[in-house]
This record gives sequence, C-alpha cells and structure tokens, in this order.
Amino acid sequence: MDAEWWLVFLLANLCLCSSQPTEKDPIYIKDTEMISTEEGSCVTIYCKYWKTNNLQLLWFKDAVYDNKQKKYEGTIVYSNTEKRPQTSGQSYSHRVQYQSNANYQMASCTLRINDLEKADSGNYSFRTIGSYYRYMSKHVSLTVKDNPCKVHIEPEDKKMLTEGNNVSLRCSTSAQCSHHPEWYKVISERVSEPMEVITNPETQDEGWKKITELKLSVTWEDNGRSFSCRPAGSKDDCQARNITLEVEYAPKDVRIKAETSDVKIGDTLRLTCSEQSSNPAPHVYSWYKDGVKLLETSSLLTITELKQSHSGWYHCEAENRIKSTASEKIQISVQYAPMNTNITGSSQIKLRSKFILTCSTDANPPAYHYSWYFKSEGTQQYFLLPQTTQSYQIEEVIIEDSGSYICNSKNIIGAGPNSTEFKFNVLYPPSQPNLTMVETIRDGKKLSISCTVKSYPAAEMTLSRITLQNPEDVLIIQDQTSTISFSGMVSEAHAGQYTCRAKNSEGQSDTTRELKVLYAPKDVQVLDVIGQNWKEGNNLELICTAHSEPTVSTYTWEKSSGKEILSKSEKVGGTQKLNIYNLTRADSGHYFCTAGNEIGYTRSASFEIRVKYGPNVTIIHNLTSLNDWDGKAPVSLTCNVDCYPPVTNYQWFTNEENTILSYDQTYIVYPQNQGTYYCVAKNEVGESTSHPVKLWFKGLFQQIFLWILISVFFLCILIVVILLVHRIVLTTESSDGTDSQSFFIPAIQARFLTGSQNNTRENLVMEGEMEPYSHRHNQSSSTAHTYISANRQNHAGRSVPNIHTEYDAVKRPEAIQKDPAMSTVNYANLQIKNHNNPSKSVNSSCEAGTVYAVVSKKKQNTKVVPEVNDDYENVSSAHAPKTDFSNINWDSDTSEEEEKLNYSTVTFTATQQHKPRHTGEDSSSEEEERTQYSQVKIN
Repeated sequence: MDAEWWLVFLLANLCLCSSQPTEKDPIYIKDTEMISTEEGSCVTIYCKYWKTNNLQLLWFKDAVYDNKQKKYEGTIVYSNTEKRPQTSGQSYSHRVQYQSNANYQMASCTLRINDLEKADSGNYSFRTIGSYYRYMSKHVSLTVKDNPCKVHIEPEDKKMLTEGNNVSLRCSTSAQCSHHPEWYKVISERVSEPMEVITNPETQDEGWKKITELKLSVTWEDNGRSFSCRPAGSKDDCQARNITLEVEYAPKDVRIKAETSDVKIGDTLRLTCSEQSSNPAPHVYSWYKDGVKLLETSSLLTITELKQSHSGWYHCEAENRIKSTASEKIQISVQYAPMNTNITGSSQIKLRSKFILTCSTDANPPAYHYSWYFKSEGTQQYFLLPQTTQSYQIEEVIIEDSGSYICNSKNIIGAGPNSTEFKFNVLYPPSQPNLTMVETIRDGKKLSISCTVKSYPAAEMTLSRITLQNPEDVLIIQDQTSTISFSGMVSEAHAGQYTCRAKNSEGQSDTTRELKVLYAPKDVQVLDVIGQNWKEGNNLELICTAHSEPTVSTYTWEKSSGKEILSKSEKVGGTQKLNIYNLTRADSGHYFCTAGNEIGYTRSASFEIRVKYGPNVTIIHNLTSLNDWDGKAPVSLTCNVDCYPPVTNYQWFTNEENTILSYDQTYIVYPQNQGTYYCVAKNEVGESTSHPVKLWFKGLFQQIFLWILISVFFLCILIVVILLVHRIVLTTESSDGTDSQSFFIPAIQARFLTGSQNNTRENLVMEGEMEPYSHRHNQSSSTAHTYISANRQNHAGRSVPNIHTEYDAVKRPEAIQKDPAMSTVNYANLQIKNHNNPSKSVNSSCEAGTVYAVVSKKKQNTKVVPEVNDDYENVSSAHAPKTDFSNINWDSDTSEEEEKLNYSTVTFTATQQHKPRHTGEDSSSEEEERTQYSQVKIN
C-alpha cells in the first residue's frame, strides 16, 4: 500500500507546472538560488522531506549520475548509512551539522557547514533512498570567496594557566584586511546574548598579518571564561573564533557535612567533605578527629558500628596540585541503641518443608520491636517482611523463599544495627536451563554463549555441540555452578546444535538451540575441467569452487602475467567458469579466482598455467663481436632456447659438415675449427633451428687481401721486365729491318707498351703477348676483352689528356685477300663509335670514309726465327687524312686540360691460320708463315 501511495505521490509531483520546489515535494529546499559567502563563515541550507521508515539520507556535493552503476557519485557531505559513509579527507565530521526533527512527518534535513573553505564551493543536493522510491532534490549552488579578514587565534591550542598568571591572547588576520581584528568577552554561551567589547587591546603589524593582542591577569573566576575574536565590525557569528581559558586554583570554600546530627551506638556515621570550586579537582582529602589525622583519604568518611568513643570534633582538608584548603570543625555525639543483632536457624530445607528463623539482639533497654528483611538471590535490594516478632516462620517453603534474611531491633533509644546476613536455601532440582545465544552470526565475530539454571545445591552444568562435520556430542565446557558461559571467535565449524544440561542431587534438565554461522567463501580453489593439456591452440576451461553461507553470488577471475605471484594482475573473467579458446603463450601466468557473497570475498591460491610451445632458438657467444675473434682462445657458443616444456635434446651442426657435433647446450669452438655453426633444439612440442653463426679469425680477410696485393705487385714487376726485354728485342730487329715495314705497328706497340710522352697510355694487348701462337685459334674473344678491361682498370688512376682519338674499322680488301705475293698480312678491324652517339658506329660511307691499313712484309733471305713476330710499320690508309700532331706538346702536362683522349676497349680476335706459299729460296724451309687477323673494337 505504501508503494502505491508513493507512486501516486511522485506522479502528482511530476505533473506540477511550477518549477519551484514546494512543501508538497518529497524534498523541499527553501532557497535554491546561488549562495555566496566568504571563507571562514558558515552556511545553512534549509531542507525538509517527507519522512518514511528506513530511509537512507545523503547530502551530496557535485553529484553526478553514473549510468553504469545506476547511482549518484560525488562528495558525500552527510550520510546516515554505513553503506555509503561520509567522504573522508575534508574534515566534514567536525564542520558539518545535520539538523533534524524526526518527530514530524515533514522532517527537517537542514545542513549547516561551519568554517567554510574555498574547496567547499559546489552544488549541494539532498537524496533520499527508500524501499520503493529514490529522489534527488534540486541542487543549491554554493560559492566560497576569499576572505582576507579571516581571523586566527595564536596559538590555537589551549594552555593551562594558574591563578595569578599573566596571559597574552593574540588574534591575527591578513595584512590585506583594512582593520585589525577585535576581541570580545563572551557573557553567555547563547549566541543571542550581547558580548562585551574589549576596548584596550594592543594592535601591531607583523609582516603579512595584523595582530590584536589581549593581556590578562587571570583569577580563579576566569576559569571557563570565553573570549571571542572576529573581524572588525563583523556581526557574523560564524566568522568569530573563540578561546576558553582554563585556570588552575586551590579548592575554594571547603565544607564538611553530616548526614544526621544525632547518631547512636552501632549506627553508621557518614561525613562528606565538599568544596565550592576547584581546578583541578582535589586528588586527596584528609580527615581529622580532635586534631588527629584519620586514615580515610576520600571525600566521604564512613564510620560503621559507632561507639561512644567516636564522639568528638571533626574537620577535613581538600588538596589538589595547587594547594590544600581546610574546612570548619563540626561536633559528633553518639547515643546507645540495640547492638550485636544476629539470626539463628537452619540454613537449608527441602522444598515444601517448614522452617523458623529467630532474631537475637543485645540492647539496653531491650528491644521491643523487630523488623525482618528479605533479599532474593540475585538481587541487591532488601524488602521488608510483614512479621514484626522476634521469630520468622514459614509453614511450607517454596523456591522463592531462598535468599538472604536480616533483622533489626529497636528500643526506646532507637533501632540498633541490622543483623548480619543470614542465607537460606531451599533444596530443589534444576529448572529449565536458560541458554542465551544468537541464532545467526558472522564468521570471525565473537560468539558469547551463556547458560543459567536455578537449582540447589548447585547443578553440574555442561555445554556441548553437535555439528555437521562431527555428529557426535562434543563437550565445550563443564562446571559446578548456576551459570556457565563460553566466548570465542566463531568460524563455520562452530555451526550446529548447542545443548545445555544441568544435574544435581534433586534432578536434571536440558535446553537445545541451533547456531547458524554466516561466512565469506572459503576453500576457494581453481580446478582444470579439461585436463592439463595446455598446448598452443588447445582450449582451457577453469572452474572456481568454494563453500560459504550464504552461497557464492559473485565470481571474479584475475591473471598475473609476471613471474612473481604478487605482481600486477588484470581482470579476465566474471563467471564461475573461465574459458580460453586457442591458447597462446601469452595466456601463461598465475590465475586467481575471487568468490564473494554478502559477507565478503575470498581469493584462491595461485593456479599457474604454463602453455606449452615449441623452441625459439638463438645462439649466445662469449665474444664482444663475432668479428673480434683473434683465434687465440676458443669460443663458447650457447644454444639459448625460449620454450616450454624445457628442451629435451640439443644438437650442434656446421655448414661445412652435415654431422652432429654435440648434444650439449654449450659447444666450444677451437681456433682450428673455424666455420659456420648452428644448433637445433627439441622439446615435446617440436623442434627449431637457430640462425647460423660465422666464426672466422679477426683480420683473416685483410691477410688474404695483403697476399693478393703482394702477388699483384710481383706480377707487375715481372710483366714490366718481360715488356722491357721484348722492347729491346723489337728495337734490335727494327734497326736491322727493311723500309717495307710499316711505321704504324711499332708506334701502336710503343704506345701501348710504354705510353705517350704526356703520360697517357692505352692498353692494347695482342693475343701473341698473352700465350703462344699455337693456341691463338683456341682463345675466345671474351678472354681478350677481359684482359683489356683489366688493363684499363690498372690505369684508371692516371690523368687522361684532353685528346679525343677516334678509330674506324680496318677491313681487309678483297684484292689483298687474293694477292698471292703477300706472305703474311695482319688486319686490324677498328670500329669507331659515334662521338655524339656512343651506341652507334660511324658509317663507313661518311666523309672520312673507311680507313684500311695495309701491312705488307717482304720476304727475308734469312730464315725466320720460330715464335717471333715481326713488327709491321707499313700502314697505309685510304680516304683518311693524316692527323697533324705538330701542334701537340707531348712533354707538356697542360695538354691534359685542353684536349682529351678517349680510348675504348680494343679486342683482338684470332682468325683462321693459312698456309703460306713457298717460292724461291724459301720453298724448302720448314717454317710456315702465318697470316694473323686482329679485330680492334673501340667502344
């Protein structure tokens, strides 16, 4: 019914046209406009709400609704529930006052904040949370501005003063304030009472603050007096800062007081020593009788069993740490009355039997009136029985008659002292035991169990327990008394049935109750459902098991990827089962399950998952760099493997030999075993091979290169020697030759062999200079090209003159080919590339025409020396004008800058040999003259 009423009520309020809150709203805030005040002041937000039972009341600052958690988040200024307590860290507990009047249906929810800070600025709203509805009020915006005139009392801590001391109270404010603060004497604690302005304080300025100093000489009357400091001219009580003086002084106006002025023998005399005021309170009192100090040190002097000797003059002294003060003296007079009163009779009787008690007394005159008093067992108060005779008689006793009895007698002087307590017990069997214990308790809380039984004589009591884990009756405690108790920290093992039993000589009885223990999940374990086949690509299913009361309501899975169990973890699941499909090595780690219920949360032990994967192999060596091996010491190679499970087999290989070198993880390479090495690692998942490592001595390639240079150097020297010898031979033959030899051949040879006078050479190498004539027909043109290119590279470092020489193709005319008079003819085929277009040769039909060089050699009467080639100098050309070299200075180096000589590759290709014709004297000679063809190509 309440839920329906609130629903109708809320719908009616939502339909209201006015945007301003009214007292009909669930929450009514009097003023929702912006509130602006100064730092150090206070603010009151007036608020009312419709009261219902079990409401959670919250005051928020800067509340924001969290859609994910479906609740408001913000700074909680006030809260009446432990579920969402007040926000700590901003001292709200000391500055916030919640003013309520819960006796009304429209209850107050007014909020007051004292000593405002700038951090208090924000939007304040009030929220109520009930069983059927929740409501958030409109917010009130509060702005706290800087207050340069905010006052402070120095020091703020109170200092204890002694009567007669001088004290200086300092009140300071910022130097930015235009006036010094003012001191007031608080006349009344009520704010509405006026305060007395102190007009004579001293003012001074100290750097960044202004100070007003109040100097006093305190008396005992100043103790508890308050002084208030506030900004000059301020009427705002919230801006005021108060200090209350504490003054110590000796006790004032000490007095002694007696309960009665007339006492009789046997009575009890009580004298009280009191003082009007004292700070601190007296810590000791001294009592004196007729000037003799008594043993009593408290403020109350009690004298029991008064005698005549107790009459006299009494006074007291009250003493604190400041001083002692004595009272005035009073006289005490003692009278006689009955004394030595006692009770006689049987102390115990069975239930429903008769018993008699007698009151005996020593009185002068004898007592004529008796009073009987009874106190039941377990109570402190005696009550008067109706009998007034010396004997007290009960015909049939019941249990309630057990207890303590006293009697009193009276004479004409008065009543004497009471008799001593007489205890009487009725024998009866144990009553139903009263077993006191909670029915439900949380694990870890303290459990208290007590069992009380009425019986006489005292029963033998036992407390026992039966649990699910132990169905047998387990004794907890046993004692011979009327009450047994047990307490201790409870756990789930304590849940079960508890039985209290009582037994005495008159009979026995028992009581049983059940205890339910609520506890957070325990024995939280992670179990592998599928089995520990954790290879990459397989699936994993873990389940979280626990037991608790009530049952587990939430599960949380976490994973720690670090090697340490306590390393940072991440959340990976939120149900009882955790499934991971297609495992990878990244899924390895420590897994934890947290099970929770409304009591608490418990985390399981670490469940380590190590995913199995094949080896990832790298080689580690003990060198700074592989290129730094000097061959003086062996090299240690280690097969470093990342895999799980560990490697079961290592194998070392070298590229030079396809055999297993070692089965160890580490292999030592000695200097004589240079080469390329690699290792193979294998575990139960698979195997993998590392990248090869090349091990060669440091500087090996430099040594090889040095030997090559030395060999080339000596080869060049050998070639130079051969060329010089060849030149000498050619010179000798040239001087003995005929005019029919051509000038062109020696010139070319001299140019190729010795170079021109301007240090420019072109390497033209004939086949005959490379190998014997008998093998010329087997040498390919590619070989000649290669040799020529090599010679060109050897001269790449020389300066090249700025002369451009062009060669054209020299071809053998058909007429010459058929001339039988020529015994040996050499043809040079010179192909000239187009200067403007190097990829195209000059057409033989151009202006320059085709140049033919005709080389002829006349027969000699002497016999030709075998394997010696004659030089040919007679070179004639057709259609080619003779180049004028008269203007070239061959000895000048400057010609290199003016003209440039371009030489291309010249390739000589051997043609087929022809048998020479033999005539005349040479017909009988065994030597055969050969015709040589050389093709010269200039690229």
